[in-house]
Parts: sequence; C-alpha cells; structure tokens
Amino acid sequence: MTKFIWVICFTVFPVFFLNAQWGDTISLAKIELMNYQGYATYRPSFKKKEQLIDHTNQGIIIASTLLLPKGKAVRIKAIELIFDNPPLVKNKCNTVFYFKPMILSGVNPVVNLIRERWFEVEKGYEGKYIFPIDLSIPKNAHQDYYIALETAYDNPFCPEANGYFDLIGGKKNTQLYWGKRDDMSLKNEPILKGYTLNYRLYYE
Repeated sequence: MTKFIWVICFTVFPVFFLNAQWGDTISLAKIELMNYQGYATYRPSFKKKEQLIDHTNQGIIIASTLLLPKGKAVRIKAIELIFDNPPLVKNKCNTVFYFKPMILSGVNPVVNLIRERWFEVEKGYEGKYIFPIDLSIPKNAHQDYYIALETAYDNPFCPEANGYFDLIGGKKNTQLYWGKRDDMSLKNEPILKGYTLNYRLYYE
C-alpha cells in the first residue's frame, strides 16, 4: 500500500517553555502497562493508514471524531494510542517530543474531559501506550466526542520538531481538526475528512 506523509505546516512564533512545565512528565518508554484483558475492546475499522508529521516548532493540537461501538452506552476504562509507522528522525536539536492525550466534548471551544498530563516520547518510538480513564458516554451522543493529542518541544528554535502520530482512514463520517498549542478553538481540516487517530478502546 502506498503511504503518504501528511504534513501540517504553518507560521508560528517561538514559545519559551519553562523547565517546570515538564517536571511531572512521564517517559513513554517507562510506562508500566496495566492488564485490561477483562474489558471489551474496540478499534475502528480502517482501509488505510498514514503518518502525521508535525513540522512546527511550537506544537499543535490534533483532534478527531471519537468512534465508538455502535448503539451502545459505553464506560471507557482506557485508550490505547498506537504508533505503527516508523518515525522520521531528521533533526538533532529535539531528540524527544511531548504529547498530552485528551478526550474532548467540544472543539470550539476546546473542552477536555480527562486529567491533563504530559508524556515524553523518544524519537524512534514504535509501539503503543495505554492510558487509563473513566468516562461514560451515552449511546445517543457518539458524534459529540473527540480524541485529541497536543504536542510540545523543549527547543522552539529547532527548525523541524518532528512529532509524529498515526492516522487511520476509511470512515466517511469522521472529521479531523487542528490548531496551534493553547488555541481555544480548532479548525476543521477538509483534506483529512474520513481520518481519525490510531487507537483502541477498552470499555465496559
């Protein structure tokens, strides 16, 4: 299958990050995975997989429709983010990047429903990360929620920060949104309609 690399580029002004911001950051490589075998699982079906590269030096927010099992009220216990595609490691000034997973009830304005916590990802990371949550979603509100990620970097002067995530595509009813870090509202990206982030749910 031919793979394309979607690149989101826009002009940003450098932002200085205080060391204290990453004081409680967790290294993704050191995460101890919990056992979620007792829960039902759901992964959106897809026909294609692409890699999203963040070429900004400030960081972005990516949000997509949160797909859920049809016709069910679900209580989500954990979400697994999957990094399938080999990353591009092109720069030396940022050897890691940071991301914050979110579940949103709105993109305009952005409303995060779960605890905000930053995770450190080493360039070259491939694998998965399961983060626990406890969020109930009624069956009649499935299109009202979004899965989202926010990226950030130590060095805002690095010309190519290169945070990366996988997208999966094939669903006509999904939307993808993006914005700069700390934007209060996100913009719809029509060219990526039908895509969502690459994830799996553990629920009851």
